[in-house]
Amino acid sequence: METIKERKEKSASMPEDAALLLVDLYIRDEKMYNGRLIGGSKNGKSPRQLCIAKWLTELSAIGCDKTVDYLTNRIRGDLQLVRSVLSEEKTERGKTGGGLPKKSKKLDLARTKLYEHLRGSHLVEGLSCGFESGAGETSTVAKETHQIDILSESSNMLTSNSGSDEIVIEDDVDNPCSSSNNASEKTKTTSFKDFAKSSRKRPSTKNTDEICDLRRSLLTAEIQLAEKKARNLDKEYEQMKKKDDILAIEKETAILKRTLLMQKLQ
Repeated sequence: METIKERKEKSASMPEDAALLLVDLYIRDEKMYNGRLIGGSKNGKSPRQLCIAKWLTELSAIGCDKTVDYLTNRIRGDLQLVRSVLSEEKTERGKTGGGLPKKSKKLDLARTKLYEHLRGSHLVEGLSCGFESGAGETSTVAKETHQIDILSESSNMLTSNSGSDEIVIEDDVDNPCSSSNNASEKTKTTSFKDFAKSSRKRPSTKNTDEICDLRRSLLTAEIQLAEKKARNLDKEYEQMKKKDDILAIEKETAILKRTLLMQKLQ
């Protein structure tokens, strides 16, 4: 039975800066996230679980503390949503005979970035082997991200666990037709301990500094707005005070006029 904390965790939204960072982390570790687990032991962590654990650490560094279940469901839901949008656009493109249709669903900033990445990687049609690739309509951002991925990670990685003879093979998402044939030529093996050590990197403070600057600017703007409101209230108070004085004078004038009329009548 779900506890109140678990229900709140599922319904809680993720801040925009954390959601953008999560998309950046997925783009960076996409090959590992989509990797396969092969080996004799079922007790070891899968590539997806390793990615989630690493992302949790980096998100915690900017003050976004989430559970493994929340992060797993979040990235899975975002991928399903964006892929459904791409599928609808592909269907619509087939009906209209070409051209780029508008997105069928409204996406926030983070999901829009994920949409652009997946669209650049998988949208082009007409491949003879039946797979979709991003060779024809790849955006500039997607190309730069792909180049960074190639420089930072090898196309395929074999990770062996010395205690369980466990091997992790990452799929070549961009060229699935040739990944099975050339896997042994493009991969390298490392021990699980070496992989764990290499993944323990201190999170970058660049995003944290940018967030602090944005928050500082926001607080400054709020203070300035509050000061303007206070000045406006002071002006309104002065105007109301002047109106009260005018009404008091008009009242005294009316009383004097009435007194004069009464004296004339007598």
